[in-house]
Amino acid sequence: MKKKVIWTVVVGMVVIAVIFAVGNNDKKDTNTIKIGSVSALTGDGAVYGEVSKRGLDIAVEEINAVGGVNGKKIEMVYEDGKCDGKSALNGAQKLHGQGIDILLGVTCSGEVLSIAPFAEQNKMVLISPSGSNPDITKAGDYIFRNNPSDASRSVVFVQKILDLGYKNVAIISEQTDFSQGLRKSIIEEGNKKGLKIVFDEVFDKDSKDFRTTLSKLKNTQADSLILLPQTDVTMVPLYSQAYQLGIRLPTFVAGEQMTAKTEQSLGSIVKGVYVVEAPGLDSNNEIANKLLAKYKAKYGQLTLDFYMAASYDNAYIIKRAIEIAGTEDPTRVKEALYKIKDFKGAIGTYGFDSNGDIQGVGFVMNQR
Repeated sequence: MKKKVIWTVVVGMVVIAVIFAVGNNDKKDTNTIKIGSVSALTGDGAVYGEVSKRGLDIAVEEINAVGGVNGKKIEMVYEDGKCDGKSALNGAQKLHGQGIDILLGVTCSGEVLSIAPFAEQNKMVLISPSGSNPDITKAGDYIFRNNPSDASRSVVFVQKILDLGYKNVAIISEQTDFSQGLRKSIIEEGNKKGLKIVFDEVFDKDSKDFRTTLSKLKNTQADSLILLPQTDVTMVPLYSQAYQLGIRLPTFVAGEQMTAKTEQSLGSIVKGVYVVEAPGLDSNNEIANKLLAKYKAKYGQLTLDFYMAASYDNAYIIKRAIEIAGTEDPTRVKEALYKIKDFKGAIGTYGFDSNGDIQGVGFVMNQR
């Protein structure tokens, strides 16, 4: 009887081991490298997610056409983060359940910040082409971005406002991770440099009527105005209503809001607006020129070219890191990413610092 029990246990253990092995084989295809992406494919944030996905797709197509990475083809698996923390985390968890340990093209700051603790706990490498919230800097060892932090953008905002002779600024911002991260940084930098914040109003996400807030603004001593909506969807009615109410203050915005759609919708009334944005792609950069030509031939008009190109770079950066590591093991890939200091990509030549932030590319201010 005892022997029978022992034999049953042994057989049971063998069956479990076989099932586990089969499960792992299903999870990891040795002929491909599965890479995930959680980006805003629907909703207002799709203006970012669409170009991000297209940039990744172009890069992966190119990489696979010349043999892939270490002889393996890349297979992208997309989840819709909706520029929403909860949806993004659900997407990351779903991808992790499929055995995916690398996430690229994570677009919105809120998506990055929501995924980061889960990614750290489960050793998932994450690279964002557009997340700019300063809190991402300390989000974890597995979190990277090839987009500058808004901590540096706030310096450009404040210094330019002061250089132009303005001393009393009003800020109107949306209740989102991106907008509030930038607002906080601007206020901190302004306090250091002596720029007075005379009006600071935060509106709910997806608001469409701003007349009450704008009417209050008219009763302040503001000599300049910073508008920080999340996307162009909110920027258009916000700026339009300000103009209708006769507000003609020198206006400063982030580049994410001043898209082709914004300029087409608002027309000449946005002439003179100051835009703090990622630098335009260098016309002398052959990688960027080829990418832009390929994108326009395939998709037509392009907006937010920097973020498309940064997402394109995501794929080539991870390719290089896997080649350096000699494996797709996420811990070794992470270690390889920190070693990259001279990556030549579509957005320029750059690398990562000890926090996973980009080094070598910063924000600029342009006037429309």
